[in-house]
Amino acid sequence: MDVSKVVEQVQKLQSDLSKASVEATSRGAVTVWMNGRQELLQVTVSDGAYKLDKVTLAGCIMEAYNLALDRSRQLVKEEVTKYTGGLNLGNISSLF
Repeated sequence: MDVSKVVEQVQKLQSDLSKASVEATSRGAVTVWMNGRQELLQVTVSDGAYKLDKVTLAGCIMEAYNLALDRSRQLVKEEVTKYTGGLNLGNISSLF
């Protein structure tokens, strides 16, 4: 096994995950974008969201974030599968 090739592939995967993004919206009020490394990229709040009470708005923020996080984790699994040719590496998303 060529360790330098493995390192190169991991770096490429990390780069690809940094560039990829997912989006999630809660109740049309809050939209969250996150990349494949589970880094929060952007949060937008619709004009109508300001009419919501604090508890509901906070719930929308949490829901949108958690949905984006789930989608980002799924993205990681899909990308890792591409790089490994379908090899099941368990919960590898913690590496990225």
